[in-house]
Amino acid sequence: MDRSNDIYQKVTDRIIAELEKGHVPWIRPWRDGEPPFPINALSGRPYHGINVPLLWDSADTCSFASDRWLTFHQISALGGQVCKGEKSSLAVLWLPRSMEETDTDGHPLLDENGEPRMRHFGVIREFRLFNLSQCNGLPQSLYEPFSRPEQPSEAAEAIALNSGVTLRHRRQSQAYYKPATDLVMMPHPQQFESSEAYYATLLHELTHATGHASRLNRPGIAGTVRSEESYAAEELVAEMGAAFLCAQTGIQGKLQHASYIDYWLDILRQDKRAVIRASGMARNACEWLLNAAQQRCQLSA
Repeated sequence: MDRSNDIYQKVTDRIIAELEKGHVPWIRPWRDGEPPFPINALSGRPYHGINVPLLWDSADTCSFASDRWLTFHQISALGGQVCKGEKSSLAVLWLPRSMEETDTDGHPLLDENGEPRMRHFGVIREFRLFNLSQCNGLPQSLYEPFSRPEQPSEAAEAIALNSGVTLRHRRQSQAYYKPATDLVMMPHPQQFESSEAYYATLLHELTHATGHASRLNRPGIAGTVRSEESYAAEELVAEMGAAFLCAQTGIQGKLQHASYIDYWLDILRQDKRAVIRASGMARNACEWLLNAAQQRCQLSA
């Protein structure tokens, strides 16, 4: 297959190129007054999955001041223009699909209830976006500043408190999650160089905990057989999930990426779908924790 037409390969090559430069594209570049995730400036909806690091990286590489994006059609419909010489940024659209499973003779396969067995999958399509920093003539309302949480540590504490995961502290040098007991074990906060470092680590472990069978049931956590490949994939999910949660809560904590870059590069070079799969799982983990915190707050209000 022509690599230029293989979207999985195109996205993976882009991420690999950044990692080889020592830059981790799923860590949010901090810009004052911008939303926690890249959003469509017209609808206000955040982009998901692999689009988060892709658009963060594009904005960072091009020194854009905004995390807000539009399609060319949306820009034109709003009466705006793309500035001369500006180039679009890559994004991908995930389209869920399903089809009936058949045997070798083409006959439908049935489940235990006598219903046709369905195979669920997805296809991805490439589309292009422009940053607001590349446009002129757009309504001023699209540029209204976003406010960040005033107390990032309180936001992170709320996530931990409402996760349903047991959290314990011990004077030790490692943090870890134990699926068998659904327990996150952390060093004491004062053992970390900063509160941001503590919460970034805590959010990493809580992302692992979302893989428990009672939550999102990820193979790397809930699977009966844990291979080296599933462990590596789960670590990538946890690191991305922590990065997404840090962005949401306003924590500028140091993540664990420095010692993992070579590890991640091996994963991505072996499987062109790994980074897209991991980013989707990380976003689901992030949303699970945020929704749990929001629901508990609503119940206690």
